[in-house]
Amino acid sequence: MHVLIVDDEPVIRRGLLKMAELYAPAFSKIQTAENGEAALERIRASEPDLVLTDVRMPKMDGLELCKIFYEEFPHIKTVVISGYSDFEYALMD
Repeated sequence: MHVLIVDDEPVIRRGLLKMAELYAPAFSKIQTAENGEAALERIRASEPDLVLTDVRMPKMDGLELCKIFYEEFPHIKTVVISGYSDFEYALMD
């Protein structure tokens, strides 16, 4: 399984990467991206099976990223991560 981890915070990104590296069974490929724009480039170049994305990031947030790649790649599974206690802003109509 190929995983893409997207987070603008280097410490969080490295932590998620470390957790993914320790996961058993092992992922076949793990990539990271620092924002939604970089993630979208990686998704289009090498379709992951799973995207773990932060909600709030510069350049393109996680919700916009999900909306765009869902239209092109609806089979990619997604996990949205947030460090915020109030998730109301993420609710979609």
